[in-house]
Amino acid sequence: NLKELYLGSNSLTGTIQFDFLNGVEDKDSRQLIVDLVSNQLEGRVPSSLSQFDDMSIYLADNKFEELADGLCNKNDWMKSKVVDFGCDAIMCPPNTYAKHGRQTSSDTVCTRCPVGSTAPFYGSFECINDLAVDSLKERDILTAIYNALRGPQWTLSTNWLNHDVSFCQWHGIECVSGTESVRGIRLPQNDLEGYVPSVIFELPNLEEINVAGNEIAFSFDGIEGAGR
Repeated sequence: NLKELYLGSNSLTGTIQFDFLNGVEDKDSRQLIVDLVSNQLEGRVPSSLSQFDDMSIYLADNKFEELADGLCNKNDWMKSKVVDFGCDAIMCPPNTYAKHGRQTSSDTVCTRCPVGSTAPFYGSFECINDLAVDSLKERDILTAIYNALRGPQWTLSTNWLNHDVSFCQWHGIECVSGTESVRGIRLPQNDLEGYVPSVIFELPNLEEINVAGNEIAFSFDGIEGAGR
């Protein structure tokens, strides 16, 4: 009997699974509203959602890299705006932006980013410059480290995964002065556990790693990619 699902602004991560909403029985006649705006979801918006004939699904301000083609043919989606604006009614494509991350009327088209800036994902509210793109990549790497090493159980994890503050303010992270780029990771004796992911070596300005006194496994695979 589910008709409305509001999960916006919840720091959700991962992908939308292929069986998402499969338990909803009435897929033909009932309008379904799903709000997933402003999370950290990524990957592909799956074609399995095309089983719903009348859906308004709000996906902007995430990290989606692909939108299944079949979804753009669902004319009754987004209060029938898909029939007028196609895929843009669901999300603006990469390198474009709009106030709501999608086209809602003839006056709110998805606008191409100015020279020197970009929008790397679907559904962007705004464009960001190249330095901001690099910063976004470093935040993703730190997030991968946190998840791989059981971050929720750390002794100290102040500000980790808090999207309202710079990752330079996350416990144990030191950035290059005047930038938002990681110079050092210092998390000794902090109850880290697991395998340190090799993406740590993709931090371009990383000079110091101190994870002594933890229950971790560390491999030097990928160290050739270290910037320094």
